[in-house]
Amino acid sequence: MSPELYTAIYDAVVSAMLKVQPKTKFVAAALAFPSGNPHFFEYFLDHKNHQPAIPLDFISYHFYAVPTSDQTDEAQQYTFFAQADGFLNIVRYIESIRQRLSPDTGTMINEIGAISADDLAQGQPGHINKPIPTSYWNLTSAMYAYIFAELSRIGVDVAGESQLVGYPTQFPSVSMVDWETGKPNARYWVLKLLHDNFGPGDRLVEAESTNAYVHVMGVLILVVSGASCSSTNAIVRSSFRFPARRMAKKNSWMSRPGFSRLPPPT
Repeated sequence: MSPELYTAIYDAVVSAMLKVQPKTKFVAAALAFPSGNPHFFEYFLDHKNHQPAIPLDFISYHFYAVPTSDQTDEAQQYTFFAQADGFLNIVRYIESIRQRLSPDTGTMINEIGAISADDLAQGQPGHINKPIPTSYWNLTSAMYAYIFAELSRIGVDVAGESQLVGYPTQFPSVSMVDWETGKPNARYWVLKLLHDNFGPGDRLVEAESTNAYVHVMGVLILVVSGASCSSTNAIVRSSFRFPARRMAKKNSWMSRPGFSRLPPPT
């Protein structure tokens, strides 16, 4: 679908829905491959291409790291983080377009995850799903935490982790829980860790790590005290650390996708 046709449909749908529910907020696009069509963002975010008074509340798009079928578990950690860094550069480029054309529009990365090469082969005749090692869940959860930290610095509003329940025929490598027992894996627990400890009102602060394999996000946590919320106290929590690229080797969130609200950038 061309940006021109999508924009025309968006305007028609939004106009009709606002007549019924004027307080509705709209999330547009949900692009699976945002790097493939920069013209979409240039066109859609330009208010001159919309009907008068049509709101552009949010844009959204996705990211999934995908290894090749010949990569070992050891090699995948480098692939996933290299692809994550590439995606973050795409985010910075799209954000420069948004800030220039529609700075009041928010950004949601509403699907973040990884898809194993085995998942992509599910449609082949006679395919048998391979067991997913614990190291894979640790790696993908570390990647999400890394992307969360960098999206916070960029100023993205929402980071959504996909997906709560995957299963054979429906991308089991993207799941946050075991599809047979319901037991959460590392992806769920990392999302919960971030969701429960960071949120609106927190502020990012400078933090450094001398270890290239440890990514650091320093956060000033806003604490509201008193039942009436009459006073606030800010405390500095020890820099949030997670062993990004080595988590898969060191260690044996809630709808679909799970959403983690990002603290605003400094």
